[in-house]
Amino acid sequence: MKKLVFILCLLCSPAWAADDLKRGEGLFSRMQYDEAMQMAEAALTSARADRPGLVRAYRLKGLCQAALNQPREAVKTFRRLLSIDSTFRLEKGLSPKYTAPFYQAVALSEETGYLKLKNHSPKTRRPADEPGLKLELVSDPMELVEAVRLNFWTGKRDPLKIRRAVEGPGVIDIPLPFARRAGDIRYYFEALNHYGGVVARLGNRDKPFRLRTRTKDAPLAVVVPPPVAPLPVDPDPPAVTDSDDDRWYASWWFWTIVGVVAAGTATGVTLAVMSDTGGGNDYQVTWEYR
Repeated sequence: MKKLVFILCLLCSPAWAADDLKRGEGLFSRMQYDEAMQMAEAALTSARADRPGLVRAYRLKGLCQAALNQPREAVKTFRRLLSIDSTFRLEKGLSPKYTAPFYQAVALSEETGYLKLKNHSPKTRRPADEPGLKLELVSDPMELVEAVRLNFWTGKRDPLKIRRAVEGPGVIDIPLPFARRAGDIRYYFEALNHYGGVVARLGNRDKPFRLRTRTKDAPLAVVVPPPVAPLPVDPDPPAVTDSDDDRWYASWWFWTIVGVVAAGTATGVTLAVMSDTGGGNDYQVTWEYR
């Protein structure tokens, strides 16, 4: 009866922590397998269990089952462990009684696969886009996942949480109530077991995914050059007068004299040429002005 009360206290106590799991591992080392397995079960059914704690609890339970000559149950327990941590391996030096069911579980897990999540949410969105995120449960061979939880926040706000039930592998749409009005959103996903413990996490608080708001492309601005100012017009241009035509080089008598001189010069040159060729006549050109 005292043992039952002790286990019920562990199940109901909010103070369940890694120290209690360490105590169960101590019980196993002292070959108190039933008590150690009960503490492992308490850890596995805690709503505050996380992935590292669950790995330790599955290890402890599987070893206890192997020690109690329950190899089939031990194989199932180790397969659940490997489903959430495919890289886990038992420490060296253990008896084949413990390692045989474990490595049988390793071989089966390599055939069936492991628990896997994938984020299908866009990296950017337009303000008019439908708000929401998409998470895919790619595989869950041991059927550990019963719900997924979205943790998201903007700015310095505390994370908000949205939980969605899961009915096997597939894409889960998770709406965001105020995302249409929000700016950039940071978020990560958690896969939860039947008791609310976290069996897998995609992203985390320190390295979240981001959904950035992308504004619509602004239209190109048309640059209109300023109008060119017309050249200034003199309101009082200088008037053209008859005196402008009275300049001496523009008068009629100047060009008449130039024409007569040019003609006389040409005649004189002709007569000079003729006299040089032997002609006996003398010519005299007389200029008379009247």
